[in-house]
Amino acid sequence: MDHSQVNVELAHQRNQQAYVVANSQAKIANLDNNEFLNQGLIKNEYFADGNTIFILIMKILLNICTLGLFSPIVVNMITRRSVRSMVIGNRRLQYDDGGDLTMAMWCYLDKFLNIITLGWWYLLGFSHKYYLSKFDEKITWGPPAKTIKTNYFNDSIVWEPVDDGRGSFKIFSAYLGVWNEFAGFMLGVLNFFFLGTLSPISVKFYFSKLLSKVRLGVGKFAVIHPHMIESIDNHNRDEFSPIQVPRDQIYNTPYPVSYFPQMEGHGMYELKLRFVADVCDMYGFYCGYNCLMYITCGCFKLCSSEYLRRFLNKKVGVHVEPISITVQP
Repeated sequence: MDHSQVNVELAHQRNQQAYVVANSQAKIANLDNNEFLNQGLIKNEYFADGNTIFILIMKILLNICTLGLFSPIVVNMITRRSVRSMVIGNRRLQYDDGGDLTMAMWCYLDKFLNIITLGWWYLLGFSHKYYLSKFDEKITWGPPAKTIKTNYFNDSIVWEPVDDGRGSFKIFSAYLGVWNEFAGFMLGVLNFFFLGTLSPISVKFYFSKLLSKVRLGVGKFAVIHPHMIESIDNHNRDEFSPIQVPRDQIYNTPYPVSYFPQMEGHGMYELKLRFVADVCDMYGFYCGYNCLMYITCGCFKLCSSEYLRRFLNKKVGVHVEPISITVQP
């Protein structure tokens, strides 16, 4: 083995040991207070759209020409764009390349089964289990997003998963359960007869149940080493590497440090999401939405989807639950 490589590895081990010693002298603490985490420390962009104006126009035109058979061909591409725009716990998500034709075939099959069963295939959760779960299998954790700080907490934090998360995601396949699906359907019917006045209640019910079923795997929230912040904020999201972490710079903090070894006393948690909007928030949003529609004579409809996503993303909160897990050194 090259002597220079041996020296680098020995230096790396000494730095790791120094980190352990430095942090063992500090009081160990975990970032597990859900109320604290949701006070502006965490960026969540769960609701994302992989469509562009060009893609939408092409989909409409080609669906007209093919009697609706074109959409499944681009479903994987649009999903890939959506997932790569997502941020959860200040960390981006990644989605595997390829598989467009395979996912198109699964989409055709799922649509066919929903047609012949009059929608019961979806209502009973079989679409989630056999089709939508295929999208979740392609999702992994990506690099940290841009750092966020507040005046009362000097450290930027990020969700630190135990691995890349493959196989632990349940985003597209999150199933509400047959009774919740049926209740959501009935709320939609009632909303139709009440001329849309129940939309805030219907939307709150659906997203509250949906986000409670989302699964994102195991890990912990960790602070970001101050010397690493500039590289995170300036990097290309596809080129970030943990090698950039300055492991020779000791950061004395009671909290876990991103990309550094786990300390004894630092717990592991399951990451979940919550929809934190109440009924008043929802009615306030829809009042503003309808006012903008009237003022612009309906032209606001062109950008209403982005307006809705921004509102919904602000109402997505994180929730960590402690678990027992053995972490390999």
